[in-house]
Amino acid sequence: MGAALMVVLGLFVGGIANVAVDRLPPVTDEDIAALHGERGRRTRRRPGDRRRPLAWWEVLPILSFFGAVRRPRVAWSNGPLRYPAVEAAAAGAFALSWLRFDGEPFGIGASAAFAAVLIALAFMDFETRYLPDVVVIPMGVAALIVSPFWTHLVWWEGLAGAGIGFCIFLPIVWISERLGREWMGGGDVKLLAALGGIVGWQMLLLGMYLGVLVGGVVAVVLFVAGRRGVIAYGPYLILGGLAALYYGRAVLDWVIGSTG
Repeated sequence: MGAALMVVLGLFVGGIANVAVDRLPPVTDEDIAALHGERGRRTRRRPGDRRRPLAWWEVLPILSFFGAVRRPRVAWSNGPLRYPAVEAAAAGAFALSWLRFDGEPFGIGASAAFAAVLIALAFMDFETRYLPDVVVIPMGVAALIVSPFWTHLVWWEGLAGAGIGFCIFLPIVWISERLGREWMGGGDVKLLAALGGIVGWQMLLLGMYLGVLVGGVVAVVLFVAGRRGVIAYGPYLILGGLAALYYGRAVLDWVIGSTG
């Protein structure tokens, strides 16, 4: 019963997450043109067309899809299927929070809240290649505040995870900027630091490994298919981070048992 209620709650939170995906990235007409492969061409959309006012029912689960079919909510969206996808992802994460932290109200609430924000960030980055500081930085600060109270972490592990997460990608971003390349953005550095604060340094390394593995497979598939260009790292890092949060300990126990 508890997991079912969390699923319902997650669906409604997913509706709010969709609004964040629509509203937070500061996307311009030129950005939209680039995202749609129209570099050098100006769009005919007025700024107001990108973020139209929403009816109250468009924030609700399922109804958001029909609202987007009727009239696109933003110009850069990958289609109306994104709305139920976000809602379903939030519902699934909320159910996993209940199952993973059963009997721990703090763990259930904190993990579900972080998961909702991470899911919104994943879809933002996927659609706009943008991870807004207004979301990532407060989430990282909240992770550091919450980490001493997690039952799955020693009090210092969140701080260590945030520090390690920040340092891992920082040299890559620094080198790419000096070379004039777009390998990775500063948002990915802050995101990995926030993930480290949530899951701790051990689970961060596991989550990063899983995320890079999945992202690498996707990049190879896109390359073989003839689709060149920069891929967003954020969604894969977030996928790996959530997997580490919910299943990381089980994976590590399995690895240790297999090698022992």
